[in-house]
Order: sequence, then C-alpha cells, then structure tokens
Amino acid sequence: MGYFSFFLATRYLYNTKKNKLVHLVSITSLIAVAIGTAALVIIISVFNGFEDLVLKMQNKFDPEIKITSVEGKTFEYSDVLPILKKNDLNYSLILEEKALLRYQEKDYVVNLKGVSYSYKQRITKDSLIAKKENKILIYGDYFDSFKEKHSLSITQFAIIGKYLKSKISLLEDSVFLQPNPTPWTDNIISIYLPNRESKHLLSTSAIKESQIIPVGIFTIRPDIDDKYILVTIQFMQNLLNKPKSVSAIEVYSGTEVEYTQNILENELGKSYLVQNRLQQNKFLYKMLYTEKLTVFSILFFIIIIATFNIIGLLTMSLISKKNDMKILQSLGSEEKQIQKIFFLKSFITITLGAILGLFLGLTIAYLQMNYGIVRMQGNFVIDQYPISIKYLDILIIFMVTIFIGGISSWYPSKILVKRIVSQK
Repeated sequence: MGYFSFFLATRYLYNTKKNKLVHLVSITSLIAVAIGTAALVIIISVFNGFEDLVLKMQNKFDPEIKITSVEGKTFEYSDVLPILKKNDLNYSLILEEKALLRYQEKDYVVNLKGVSYSYKQRITKDSLIAKKENKILIYGDYFDSFKEKHSLSITQFAIIGKYLKSKISLLEDSVFLQPNPTPWTDNIISIYLPNRESKHLLSTSAIKESQIIPVGIFTIRPDIDDKYILVTIQFMQNLLNKPKSVSAIEVYSGTEVEYTQNILENELGKSYLVQNRLQQNKFLYKMLYTEKLTVFSILFFIIIIATFNIIGLLTMSLISKKNDMKILQSLGSEEKQIQKIFFLKSFITITLGAILGLFLGLTIAYLQMNYGIVRMQGNFVIDQYPISIKYLDILIIFMVTIFIGGISSWYPSKILVKRIVSQK
C-alpha cells in the first residue's frame, strides 16, 4: 500500500492535463523553496568565507598556544623553557608594553612587542617553516638578517605596522637607510615609557626614553598594523630593566594543539595560563558564532515563509481532487491512506525544491570561489567575495528545509483530508 500511495502522489504531481492552475501553483511552490534554499547556501557560504578570512588574519598574529602567568603581568621564563625543550616545541619569548611614539613632532600610543629571534619562523619572507599565507613581512628585513647584512651590533631595530608607518609619514625613500657617514638621521623614532622604578612622578627620571630604527614593514590587518611595533626582546628587556622576564611565551605545536596544551597544563601547573587560539579570542569566536546563528535564523524564517505556499497548494489540490478522494474511499482506502497520498505529493515537491536549491546554490558558490564573478568595491584585503563551502552546513540546510516541508505538509493534509472526507 505504501507503493500505491507513492504512485498516486507522483501521478498527481506530474499530471498537467487537468487543473493547470494547481500545477502552476505547484511549480511556483517548488521554485520558491529552491530559491530560498539556494539563497541560504550562498549566504552561509559567503559568511563562512568571511569567517575563515578573519580567522586566518587573526591566526597570523596569534600563536597556536600562548603561555602567560596567572599572577602578574610578567614572569621569569627559566622554569618554563626546560619543559618546552623536553617536548621539542618551537617557541618565541614575548615582552609587550604600551609606549608613546614620537616621530617628527607627531605622537601616538603604540604597543611595543619584543620578540626573540625565533619569531622569524612566523614572520619572514624566506622562512621554511611558516606557511605562505602566514608570512607577514612585506618589506625590509628581519632583525638578525639586517644585523648580518650590515655587520651591526645594536638591537634597537623595529618592524613597523603598515598603517602605522603611513600614519607617522615615514619617508618612503629613507625607511630602510643603508649605513653611511651619518646613518639613521632621518629615520630615528623616539619611544617613551613610564619608569616604574622611579619614586618621583614629576621628575625627568619618571620617563624612560629610547630610540628605534625601522628595518621592515609588516601587515596583518588594519587594527594591528595601526598600533603594533615589533622590536627585539633584548631591547625591551633592557628598556624595562627586566633581563630575565617575559609577558608571554608563544608556542607552535603543529597539528596536535589540544594534546600539546594538555601536556603543558599538566607540567606547568596552576601558576601558568595555557591558552589555545579559541581561548585567546573568546569574544571574536563568540561574535562570529552569534552572527552566523543570526543569519541562519533569518534565512530559516524565509524558508518557512516559502513553504507557506505548500498549504495553499494542498488546499487547492484537495479541492480539485475531491471526487477522486470519494472514489478512493469507496474502493476501500482509509482516511490515513488518502492523507498519505497528498502528504507525499506535497513532500515530494518540497524535496525536489530543496535538491534543486542546493544544486543551484552550490553551483553559484563554486563559480564565485573559482572565478570571482562578484567583486568587492573599495579598498579591501581581497578583491572578491570569499566563499567557503562547509558540507556540514549544507547538510543542516537540507535537513532543516525537509523538516519544515514535512511539518507544513503533514498537518494541513491531515486536517483538510479529514474535513473533505467527512463531508457528504
């Protein structure tokens, strides 16, 4: 009997000789579901593309694992390094502090990030360890490369963020001065920090002053490029008078991040905070998740509105097939079987619409991903709308559409068939 119900449902679906208006409404309902599903696929894929882009840019700057002290802004790293070396982990020592930058009578508050030479594995253009998309040094040299190239012993080198460099208007032709009889004269940047050891706030000893020399430009994203300056950790330790202290240790573990994090948490104890990228950027990940959920909810209601056509289609179909239902009833068909026939007719329409919508949405997404049909206007880090197809999202979209279609087909068919069959 199940095959008989399915057979009649498909016959009613494709029979166009009679009741062309009903058939037209059926096609319209199918197209509405297809367009709604395709729109959901495309918009979610674009959102996933922007999400991946933001996280990729964020991950250029944030390490896979970050070790900080539970108490205090800085800590001595002598107890931590043996554990990192024992587990054969790549790491960079970090000492970060806010400072006042002055260049050609212009003042800006910046973040000085002192890094060890091993940080080169993430930033340099010629690194064999860093992936291509993670190389962020766009011009100039890293600290050790510049020292070796010019045989210098000083450590006051700096790598400036792209937007900060433009903001303070460093001279383009003298950003990376070569040594000459009067080196660095056009390019010295003054740095001022509070002297925490001074007991007199209003005296000149309350402020520490030093100079840095830019030797490179990096770019990650505007909010970081606008305020960060990378310097050597030796320079920062001397400036802050903390020769054996760091504010953080950045660890690069490869693919086994969770496993490495668990090991470090167990071996370092409760005195240190060991965070992965998700924990370092809780607000960012939460915001992205909330935005995605909001977008999905809005489009979910659009799908619901699109399936409302199914109720009208069912009503028209049942009215046009009223005599057929009487005949089926006289031949011994039960009310539930008649309900099943019209439920299947409606459900097949929605399923076909969902499949067509998925095909259409994925086709447009693939075309955008491979050919960049829709371009972005303005000055962005990319020139076309990004696309990221996640098949779990596609499966969820299909299941949600089918679920909505099943509910909108089952309940109306049950109520309407019962009313029509009960009429004499």
